[in-house]
Amino acid sequence: MTANRRRTTVQSLQRGLEILVAVAQANRALGITELSQQFGLAKGSISRLVATLVQQSFLTRDPETAKYRLSTRVWELGI
Repeated sequence: MTANRRRTTVQSLQRGLEILVAVAQANRALGITELSQQFGLAKGSISRLVATLVQQSFLTRDPETAKYRLSTRVWELGI
């Protein structure tokens, strides 16, 4: 990116939304490792993004598998 061009998007928001789309399209729960490989990001980065989505109730974590799926809040947005 050149010095005189300003970024017009928020990269972390974009990545978070991409994670939501990936989980929705997978039609199954996904883990941190799978998401890390899919996006080419470090597990720590994916973990923080996913933790934010869980905190905001857009994803839920299966305590048995430690994988994530969409929560009902996502569906509420369609109302």
